[in-house]
Amino acid sequence: MRRWVRRAMGPAGMLGAAILVAVVGVQLPGAGDRLARAEEDGGEAPVWTVSAAGLEARGLSSLRIHPKAPEILWAHVHGLGVARSADGGLEWEVKQEGIDARHLPGPHDACVLTLDPDDEKVMWLVTKGHVYKSEDQGERWTLKTTGALASWSWDRSRSAMKIQGVVVDPKKSLRVLAGTRTEGSYRGGLFESTDGGDTWEQIAGDDVEKSELGHDAWPIVLDPRTDKNVAVGGGIGFWYSTDRGRSFKRADPGEIGFHDVRALTELSTRGKRLHLADGRGVWSSRDGGKRWDKKPVLVGDCVTVATDPHHRKALYAVLRDRGLMISEDTKHTNWEELGHADLEIHEVLRHPREKSRLYLASRTTGLHLSKDDGVSV
Repeated sequence: MRRWVRRAMGPAGMLGAAILVAVVGVQLPGAGDRLARAEEDGGEAPVWTVSAAGLEARGLSSLRIHPKAPEILWAHVHGLGVARSADGGLEWEVKQEGIDARHLPGPHDACVLTLDPDDEKVMWLVTKGHVYKSEDQGERWTLKTTGALASWSWDRSRSAMKIQGVVVDPKKSLRVLAGTRTEGSYRGGLFESTDGGDTWEQIAGDDVEKSELGHDAWPIVLDPRTDKNVAVGGGIGFWYSTDRGRSFKRADPGEIGFHDVRALTELSTRGKRLHLADGRGVWSSRDGGKRWDKKPVLVGDCVTVATDPHHRKALYAVLRDRGLMISEDTKHTNWEELGHADLEIHEVLRHPREKSRLYLASRTTGLHLSKDDGVSV
């Protein structure tokens, strides 16, 4: 029987668990063919209800696990802030020391957690456009926002912090890139720090001549094999750079137009395969984004896309109207619909050590866990 466990956040600093348990007579919408196959095979079809035990479920805007510390789960929880779990999401502790209360996001504000790939103690947080850094696994946060990160209105009469997220160079942790999402109301672009966030410089965007990058520069993907390659998405398309982010070329999949890039998969040291999610579907590139397949490998309004660290061929995607999807063939021509569209998933995360654990994060329904891989393999 396929089980999903919902991790719901409780009141105050320590957070409790709400569990999705199997009962008779209540079926989770979107289970579809998988339920029928389970019954045909003589197994029990998974049916669900929610048992919250009086705890308040909270949405998540970011979910992370560091490969060097896989026992710890990090999340940004709406209304609470950064939270840490040492038991796979059963209990949580808020880690907010040093974060200005004015920077705590509401349920509709984006917030991004980033982990240093080389040092599990170093973490970054972007909340309400402001950048924070912790060097002791979240015990204390330090504001790394400076005036150099400000975005200005087109008439330069006012400024605002519009940073959407940061990425850490996998080859040199002191190099950090930050990108904006301004929705066209402010200038913006790509910013770089080479000293771990102490100082920043805008290297591409509206105010940088000949960079060819506009006011949006998020999501960002760096190449683990060379620091020269930078891939950037935005509200209207996709760009790539081969000179450390100083100049960009536009390379939208399909026809060039106004296509909001919602997610990019990370590049690995084994190849240049890159996947992109937008409102038209999932697109695939074999050279880090310079060229894309002529058609999407999955058609639909795609919220996010993610790879599997345990299975080179596996690719996860979330369609707004169909829920969680998985493909396990090399060209990703065959997809299996797992459903759960009602959960409003926006992030899919594989546990780096335990192959059977798959986490789903939602800004509205919270954290969900599959203990048996979520699919038949």
